[in-house]
Amino acid sequence: MQSRTYTCPYRDHEIRIVGIEMLDGWHLAVQVKPAWKPAWPTWRDKQGCYEDFAEVQLAGMAWARRAIDERLPALSA
Repeated sequence: MQSRTYTCPYRDHEIRIVGIEMLDGWHLAVQVKPAWKPAWPTWRDKQGCYEDFAEVQLAGMAWARRAIDERLPALSA
């Protein structure tokens, strides 16, 4: 088992995607930090399981961009 992290900027936010490899596949967690505020609570995809880290990265970026663009509240569920 291993974990990998990918970090990138998007619209004055820092997006950090963490993939954790488990026996059943890769699991996703995303943290978004606006430049001017504390980080949102970490969002975890509790239903998704991904084949590899590339899929984790794509899913995490899609979620983070949508959340930022739509100005969604930080999800805790």
